[in-house]
Amino acid sequence: MADRVFVEGLKIFARHGVFEEERRRGQTFAIDISCELDPLDEPLGDDLSSTVNYGELSDIAAEVFAGGPYNLVETLAERIATAILDRFPRVFKARVKVAKTLPPIDALADAVGAEVLRARRASVALSLGSNIGDKAKAIRRALDRLERDPRIALLAASRLFRTAPWGKTDQDWFINACALIETSLPPEALLKRLKVIERQVGRTSSVRWGPRVIDIDIVDYAGRTLRTPSLTLPHPEALNRPFVMIPLADVAADRLIAGRRVGDVADAMRAAATDVFAIDEASGDLTSSPARDGGNV
Repeated sequence: MADRVFVEGLKIFARHGVFEEERRRGQTFAIDISCELDPLDEPLGDDLSSTVNYGELSDIAAEVFAGGPYNLVETLAERIATAILDRFPRVFKARVKVAKTLPPIDALADAVGAEVLRARRASVALSLGSNIGDKAKAIRRALDRLERDPRIALLAASRLFRTAPWGKTDQDWFINACALIETSLPPEALLKRLKVIERQVGRTSSVRWGPRVIDIDIVDYAGRTLRTPSLTLPHPEALNRPFVMIPLADVAADRLIAGRRVGDVADAMRAAATDVFAIDEASGDLTSSPARDGGNV
């Protein structure tokens, strides 16, 4: 779960509002700020550089309030949240509530206001593979699950590629694809979501590099470098795997992974790879192993 830093009940006097009377007399606004942080991949240090300084969060709110004047508290809240995301790369979600303590309404109320939630969107490259059952269908079902998640935007998916098994070669051939997504989920949270999707599509426990109904790997997460017990970014083997790089070049040839252009890596692999090639789903059965060069692919 992401860490959280918050400021509650911050009070700032300002002259914002739609009505002239509000701007003339001014009033005290109450601001609550809550930030979800991507957990660190190393133990938290005991200095401000390890976290988000709530003093700076207060300063950002004060800077926004010093501008204007603004008609809407929604605008104030949105600009504070956006400024927080701009200043702190570790913040994935910023929730900001701005309330008027002297609302211009006839009814009695302690406060009125608005609350906004803004989330960072990270560009992520995924690799998908299947070598059990209806392989193409498993890939499509996984992509559909990704597309349905409100925290994930599916931007592009590659063609399907027929590929040889990797690591453990005494198994059926694979169908592989790559996808580009944008997500508000931090890396570890995205990994957990992908594992849920794998189970929903039908994956069960399997040996490493063994047969599986579906496999979804994070290849690259916004160029980030990360090493935790459950996740290494970028994927440590991606640049060595034609079944990843060739499909990924379909949708992200200019993307850089560990300083190398995907399209260049894929071009070099195509010259040597005889067991990775695009398939046409309409051309025939994708569930049986075809013969190629005297063997199974």
